[in-house]
Formats: sequence, structure tokens, C-alpha cells
Amino acid sequence: MSGSKLFPYALVLACVAVLAIGQILFKEFSLRLNKVGSFMALSVHDYAVFALAGVLYAASSVIWVIALREIPLSRAYPFMALGYILVPLAALALYGEQLSFRYFLGVCIIIVGLMVTASPGPTE
Repeated sequence: MSGSKLFPYALVLACVAVLAIGQILFKEFSLRLNKVGSFMALSVHDYAVFALAGVLYAASSVIWVIALREIPLSRAYPFMALGYILVPLAALALYGEQLSFRYFLGVCIIIVGLMVTASPGPTE
């Protein structure tokens, strides 16, 4: 058990961040595949990008399990919604993907939802 009540939540946030990086690497791999046209034409470096994304997913799973040792799943899982914020923002920054007003409205809803689910209730 960790000494800080916040440490498990830091692990949850790290899990989300690592998953988001993995998603960006999967996007990068898909762009490289589109560029060369076939899996056979990909380089070792291209496959390394894909493999790294998989390793990050595995690492994220380990981090998640460690966090769940101290946080109920019902309290931790809503934070996974942060991925819906981080990944599109990274896609905007890295690939110039467009984000609509509806996306930002959704971000606001996610943030409000996290504030509601993360705040202690009257019995906690």
C-alpha cells in the first residue's frame, strides 16, 4: 500500500496517459501503412512503432492493476474518459486533425462528469 491517498489516482492518470500515447503510435503506424500501401513494404522501424504501442498498452494494464489494488473500480474507471480528451487533442497537435464545437462540448461534459464521480459523497 502506498503512503499517499493520491498516489493511486496518479497511477490512474498515468495509465490514461500511456494509453493515449499508444493510440497516437497506432495512428502513426496507420499513416505509415497508408504511405507505403502494404504491410510487406513497411520497415523495421515502422513495425517498432507498432510494437511500442503494444508495449505501452501492456504497461498501461500493469499500471491499472496496481492502481486498482487501492481504488474501487467504480471510482477509478470514470477517469478513463480522459482518453477521449487527450487523444483528439494530441491528434490536433500532431496531425492537424480538426475538432468541432461538439467535441469541446463533449469535453466539458466529461469534465463535469469526472467532477461529479470523483468528489466524495455524503457517506464517504
